[in-house]
Amino acid sequence: MAQPTLYKLCPEQVTNWRKDERGEYEWLVEHQVSEGLLRFQDTDVTVTETWTLWEPTGATRWQVSYYRDRPPPDDYVVPEIDAPKSFGVIPVKSLVLPDHLWLMNVIGDTCLEHFRVQNALSYLQRMAAYTMPVFNVKNKRNPPKMGTGYFVMIGLEEKMQWAGPPTDPMVALEARLSVLKDEIYRVATQMARGVDNNAAAIGRSGLSKQADASATERVLAAYGELVCEALEDTYQTISAARNDGLTISVKGMDAYDLADSATLIANAATTQTLGIPSKQYRIEKYKKIVRAELSHLSEESMKTIDQEIEAGVTDEPEVGSTMNLGIMAAQAARATRPTPSLPAPKTPALPPRKPDSPTQPTR
Repeated sequence: MAQPTLYKLCPEQVTNWRKDERGEYEWLVEHQVSEGLLRFQDTDVTVTETWTLWEPTGATRWQVSYYRDRPPPDDYVVPEIDAPKSFGVIPVKSLVLPDHLWLMNVIGDTCLEHFRVQNALSYLQRMAAYTMPVFNVKNKRNPPKMGTGYFVMIGLEEKMQWAGPPTDPMVALEARLSVLKDEIYRVATQMARGVDNNAAAIGRSGLSKQADASATERVLAAYGELVCEALEDTYQTISAARNDGLTISVKGMDAYDLADSATLIANAATTQTLGIPSKQYRIEKYKKIVRAELSHLSEESMKTIDQEIEAGVTDEPEVGSTMNLGIMAAQAARATRPTPSLPAPKTPALPPRKPDSPTQPTR
């Protein structure tokens, strides 16, 4: 079998199908439409429509070509053309998301409401920026003049004020926007991304931020599992077409770490005091911090840094850890402890102190 070729098939191009109880296609109809000039001297583009009936026993294909301004009549019989050979499996694979993972299905209405409220608030804010002067004067035929180079003069019993839309609806709309935003993040299980950038949010601990991002990581892992299943099914179909007897297994895209480098460093400083006696643990910890801090580097540079970390980390406890401090204290105690075979060193006697000079008498 030659090199297999994969191409995208949009849902709109599958006009009809049937599946069995396992979710496998029993048959499927594919409809492709292409337009273009077949010859340079053509005055109109040529439309080519192709229908393919895919079945496990084989494929049947029909095709018709016509000028765009001269389509065939409704009773036209589309001729059959050569179709790809069958190998016992329908070569069409689908990546289908479950209902609970269609994000816009659950937050679409809320996002639309947020858009409308945002537009209403923006309209009120712009209207409030263009207020209109109102004069309460006795002589309406000769009102005060306003403009560049003019000053306004009114009588004692007359007054002037600026008329504009009230600001109370703006406060209500801003509160509504905040409620809608929280609802969107709640439904999408990403509340961590909706926290306001205030002092309370900035002061959260690294462990708290890591817990906030766990919901997003779970959703991404669910998407990754579906992608792996689709890829595994696709490669298994290619293996069946080649009849090579391979069993394909696709893994990965199941672990996502959204914590930033500052959070990782804070967590690493906390765990450093524990003195975990594991060289591999420290190696993986340093790799994780570097990948979060230097995410812009290429994969080759990351591999070089990983090798340097593996070569530089030793079995000795980390500096600053509780275990390391205990070892250093024990070593210091052994260094000052007297050796049993030798007498303990005596503290040398200090020389006699020189007497102070007599104080001079004062007048």
